[in-house]
Amino acid sequence: MDDNKMLTLSSNERIPLKANMRMLFEIRDLRFATPATVSRAGIIYMSSENGTVWYSIIASWVQAQPDNIYSAQSKAVMTDLFEKYVSPSLTYLRHYSQPVIAIEDMALVSGLLQMLEGIVTPEMAGDRFKLETAFVFCAMWAFGSALTLSDDGLDSRKVFSDWWKSHFKQVRLPTRDTIFDYWL
Repeated sequence: MDDNKMLTLSSNERIPLKANMRMLFEIRDLRFATPATVSRAGIIYMSSENGTVWYSIIASWVQAQPDNIYSAQSKAVMTDLFEKYVSPSLTYLRHYSQPVIAIEDMALVSGLLQMLEGIVTPEMAGDRFKLETAFVFCAMWAFGSALTLSDDGLDSRKVFSDWWKSHFKQVRLPTRDTIFDYWL
């Protein structure tokens, strides 16, 4: 990107940015960025080295939820659910699964938060059982969505499903088929 707000791609295609336009790049590293691009960009570095950045995202999300949907008690329940399900799931995925593409923990947690925003209603938020059921549904899909059948024939979704059903028994799931074969 040059001083005239002109983005030049590696193919020499030039994309002009209008005054009301902003561009956001989400990248893993700056390996292929030119010095000119780096000098003109504001860079926010979020380390995923120790794998705990997602705690801050969750705390911020819970705090920002509207009071007309989440009471103080249901916010506390949500915090408990995050502690109960997220860390063990991410640890399992990191050590025992092979997703189609590598996904950072923060992206998985962000997907979970977006699903919760779309599913949880005020009625659900007021009932711990309904809230946990919705949370489990969202967590299963947020964490298991990138799993698939591997080249060696291992069905990662099935393995994750078996692990989930054996590890988290508070929300009853049907024993036959996988957790991905059912919906709310």
